[in-house]
Parts: sequence; structure tokens; C-alpha cells
Amino acid sequence: MKILLIEDDLDLGNGVRIALADQGLDVIWVRRKEDALHQLAVCAPELILLDLGLPGMAMA
Repeated sequence: MKILLIEDDLDLGNGVRIALADQGLDVIWVRRKEDALHQLAVCAPELILLDLGLPGMAMA
């Protein structure tokens, strides 16, 4: 399963990435909204894990 992890915190993002990869999952980790939008277009993830407090993202 391909997962797009969008998390700006280094420690949290790395920990989640490692835990998911250890379970055999394909994890693409990005830290910025621009990178997330690019990866959405090119990698077609099956699951997205999103930091709702990502800097620069407006909460509607």
C-alpha cells in the first residue's frame, strides 16, 4: 500500500515513516504543502496521513 505522509515535525514524521515502513508499507513523507500537492499528482497514494496543523494551510 502506498501512503503519503504529510508531517512537518521531523521527529514525528520520521517515527511514523519508520513504523509504517517496518510493516511493509510504501511511505512517501513530505514536510511542505507544495511537496504534498506535487506527490498527490504523481504518486497516486492509496492513503493520506495529514498533519492538520501544517504551516501555511488554511483551516476552513
